[in-house]
Amino acid sequence: MNQQQQPSEGLNERLQEALEALKLLTPEDVLAGRRQWMSLRLFTDTFDISRTSIKKYPQLYEQVLFAITDWNDAFGLCFESKKDAIKPNRVDELESKILSLEEELSLAQGAQFEAWQERMRSEEELKAVVAELNQLKQVGRFPPVVEGFSSRYAKRVPLWFQFEVLRLYPSEHESIMAKIEQYKKRYASALPGGADGFYALFVRPDAAFVGFSLLESMGQQEEVEALLKARCL
Repeated sequence: MNQQQQPSEGLNERLQEALEALKLLTPEDVLAGRRQWMSLRLFTDTFDISRTSIKKYPQLYEQVLFAITDWNDAFGLCFESKKDAIKPNRVDELESKILSLEEELSLAQGAQFEAWQERMRSEEELKAVVAELNQLKQVGRFPPVVEGFSSRYAKRVPLWFQFEVLRLYPSEHESIMAKIEQYKKRYASALPGGADGFYALFVRPDAAFVGFSLLESMGQQEEVEALLKARCL
């Protein structure tokens, strides 16, 4: 704002007339609705004077603000910020809304946590059921516990094969299984069927042993190992 510049005579006269007229007005004449005090905006709107023109001249601007303050004080009015002007019932309404939203958020977070816990429980139950099913598939028609069964090979050797060893060598089960594990380490990876083919090969009859299987011929260990070497070529 240029403090050296003077307002025009017309603007000065119009403003002085507005200030005189303001003294004759009451709040009922100009205040309505949510308006509870006189302001620069209300003053310029009432008397159709540009706020830009008033703010352009500091001496006029201060004069208008002084008159507005006196008018508000005369009627017991006071200027309030927009924040303070919010009606109390609206404040209560907003605070209640905030509390409600916070409660909904808390419930949603709790429900999310409970859903996560339920999902974790379901996943654990699923894993247990899958493990049990796989175990049952491996067991097949045989009972899960048999006297003399060695748990050392439970996860490394098909259960049906262990039963074949128990059936053929009930008193030599451990030693026979240990020897077969040695053969498996040496030859299973080289056989066409891998580990599965290795165990299947041991229970099929073989002409080299006159119709007996390799498992039944484990007493002839050199011959059995020679046959396995030949199958790996």
